[in-house]
Amino acid sequence: MSSAGLDDEEGSAAVEFALIAPFLLLILLGIMVASIYLATLLAVSNTAIEAARATIPGMTTAERSNLATARANAIFTAYSPFLDVSKVTVAPADNGANTFRVQVSYNLSDFGFTGLIARMGLPTQVARTVVVANGGF
Repeated sequence: MSSAGLDDEEGSAAVEFALIAPFLLLILLGIMVASIYLATLLAVSNTAIEAARATIPGMTTAERSNLATARANAIFTAYSPFLDVSKVTVAPADNGANTFRVQVSYNLSDFGFTGLIARMGLPTQVARTVVVANGGF
């Protein structure tokens, strides 16, 4: 017959795990959200660069805009289902001084962990702008 005293340590590991597990899960969730955010940021940056590069052979502003939008949509289609093409905005424009600007932005406001993104101090709208010379160099 055993008597449980104050020095009995049965179940202490379970209690310690129950106290620490929520913090560990929160850290794991934060790492996952930050990774998804970083992957989205890299995708938007890559898309802006590729869309701007696609405008180089264009002759008119309308033609360059069409080339940039088509290239950006093709790249974001390749990223699906990770990223939704309907949330991307491509804003190509003549920048003057013989340059052309392409801005690509992606809206993360419908992302499931938007509140956690805001608490991490990250914006929910990811945008990148690239400027290229008309006709190449």
